[in-house]
This record gives sequence, structure tokens and C-alpha cells, in this order.
Amino acid sequence: MQQAADVTVLGLTGRLDSTSAPELGARLQELVAAAKVRLLLDFSEITYLSSAGFRVLLIGARLTADAGGNLVLCGLIPPVRRLFQIAAFDEVLEVHGTRQDALARLSRAA
Repeated sequence: MQQAADVTVLGLTGRLDSTSAPELGARLQELVAAAKVRLLLDFSEITYLSSAGFRVLLIGARLTADAGGNLVLCGLIPPVRRLFQIAAFDEVLEVHGTRQDALARLSRAA
């Protein structure tokens, strides 16, 4: 976890599936409870995403929105980006190509 101004950046690695999704969900809940509601999830090292991963992302987005914040993703590798497009999650969740673009977006949202 890193802080960039008042944005909390989580660099995710490996697979976001039924094994790892609960851990991310708990972490997102902790951050929102600590009033860290401007969140950037860097997916540049995520190689696989399952339905459990999509579910935790939706819950995290709802939690941050309910707390007046934003959940933004960046760095999706092509196979993972394709999953987002097939499931139309790129229309539900805010996704940016680079960390810099996502941070700029979150800075404008302040």
C-alpha cells in the first residue's frame, strides 16, 4: 500500500479469485472504515480474475461510493482487460490505462 497525496494505492499481484478476493474485500472494508475512500487498485500484476474477484470489486466500489469516495482501477493487462469488456465491467467500474492517469482523475475528483 502506498499513499499518493490523499489517494491510497494498492498494488495487486497474481490472481484475484475465490482464494484471494476475501482478503482484498477485508482490506477495502478496513480502508473505508479508516476514512480512506479515494482508492486506486493497480492491476498491472494481476494475471487472472474470477467472478469472486469481480464481486469484491463491485462491493468495494459501492462501499467507497457510499462513503463519498471513489474506487478506480488501472493497469489491466490485455487478457484481464478483455474479461472486463466481456462482462461489461469496464462500463461499471472506472478503469484507466496507467497509474498516472488514474491518479490525475482522482486528483480532479477531490
